[in-house]
Amino acid sequence: MDVPAGQIAWVWTEPPSDLTGFDGALVKVADGGSNTSGNGFPYLPNWAAWHRRHPRVPLGAWSFVYPTTDPARGARALASAGGAAYYCLDVEDYQGATVGWRTIDALVAALRQLDPGKPIGFSTYATRAQAMDHQVPWDTCLRVCDFSSPQVYYGYQLDQLAQAVRDAKGKPVLTSLSPADSPARWDDAARAELDRAGTVVYWRLDTLSAPVRQAITNLQEDFMALSSDDKAWLTGLLDDKVRMLDHGDPDVGGHGYHHQVLYDAIRAGTGPLLDDESKTAALGSKIVELLQADPAERIDEQALAQHLAEILHTLGVPVTIADADIQRAVAGVLERAHLTVDAAAE
Repeated sequence: MDVPAGQIAWVWTEPPSDLTGFDGALVKVADGGSNTSGNGFPYLPNWAAWHRRHPRVPLGAWSFVYPTTDPARGARALASAGGAAYYCLDVEDYQGATVGWRTIDALVAALRQLDPGKPIGFSTYATRAQAMDHQVPWDTCLRVCDFSSPQVYYGYQLDQLAQAVRDAKGKPVLTSLSPADSPARWDDAARAELDRAGTVVYWRLDTLSAPVRQAITNLQEDFMALSSDDKAWLTGLLDDKVRMLDHGDPDVGGHGYHHQVLYDAIRAGTGPLLDDESKTAALGSKIVELLQADPAERIDEQALAQHLAEILHTLGVPVTIADADIQRAVAGVLERAHLTVDAAAE
């Protein structure tokens, strides 16, 4: 069962909008057992509008679970969204009371019956200890759900991020961050979580300023949200081709570009040619940190074009060395590699 990956935006009542910089969105579809908010906002039409706007983007559906929520109605309210890639339960204190463990247990069981095979997660306070202080049935949530999304919003919670991960006892942790609540620290935490798990969830879309959105987009370009198995698959596929372009020892860098630099640059340059669902559609991880190259060295563009065409053909992309897309990819690879070499040289 695949849990969500990449950079994801929480959505409450925001209408559909551009998701540049994000790999998905987690859209609210219910409050307890109702698809309408307490002040009359209709969640389902908004969900349907998001689906129409982003038909190929994985959208999750979330709901707040109240102490009074009926499990069967709560499950139906979530499943009625239709087409959700995954589900998430927001489990927090509401006016001094919190949902009990029996409700969580029954609601998740009912939801699995209604939409089998879909990942179900829960989101609550940053750590188990903090959640238990608010009477959140943490252990039940962890037992019945497939992933957690701890709300690590404030500075003191960021200090406990490692504990939040340990609390999950090996289950996937999709950390939720709030740039508005920790403006000086959220980006470092996001980098660390993308490096650790390949996933960050941001609270929430309509509170993210333009500079924050740009920073999130930059993070998406700098990191690839692939599992270790996917990375190994891609590495094996590209490694021989990249070694041909690196005219020295791949572990030392020789007198050409370090093969890891070319590997990441090729991913970045060819990513736009591939389907969103391709394992290589995500862009490369931090190139600058991997550089070991002489900026005076050059890559033969014709050889690079040939290798890129062969790589893409292996991936099922029908291109030839003369295609304009290949030429653009070559230019992108060279630009990315040379820019990062220059940055390292500085």
